[in-house]
Amino acid sequence: MLLFFNCSFGQVEIDTTRVKEDQKHEFAGVYRSSVSAHFGGVTGVIGLTYDFLLSRRWAFEVGGGFPAAGLGFKFYPFKIVRAKERFHIAQRSLYFAAPWENQAVFQHSISIGLTFFGNNRWNWGLDLGPVYEHNVGTFQPNLPENGPFNMMINLRGGYRFSFKVMKKNRELKRG
Repeated sequence: MLLFFNCSFGQVEIDTTRVKEDQKHEFAGVYRSSVSAHFGGVTGVIGLTYDFLLSRRWAFEVGGGFPAAGLGFKFYPFKIVRAKERFHIAQRSLYFAAPWENQAVFQHSISIGLTFFGNNRWNWGLDLGPVYEHNVGTFQPNLPENGPFNMMINLRGGYRFSFKVMKKNRELKRG
């Protein structure tokens, strides 16, 4: 029986050490990397993005989809925390080449929104804001019937992960 308890205690120490190592790749229980499906935002109409938390207040995103590709930054005035929603301000720039338009344009937006960092590594977000649109190669505004300003809405759902933790887990499984 003593042998059984010693083996169990040893396993707990290994698991605790592993959890502490894994926490180095998190901010407040939230993994730094995320892959998200988007409706709007840097992907145009629909697409995928990769975002990376630079700190508990800043994130960088890059993405592509139909019919756009772009990048952006998000600022969280309140530090991110697992299982909490956080207000954010986002800046995005994208190259928009829609087949229904006669030319490609650049779009730049500043939006405000809300992100929920879930308990099980899922995150959800919604934001909206004005978009300034201009022709490629110049900063001259693209003047559709409603002027150079439009609105951008961004709805996303994503899964947070860590490349380093995934690599460690694969190494442990190999033996």
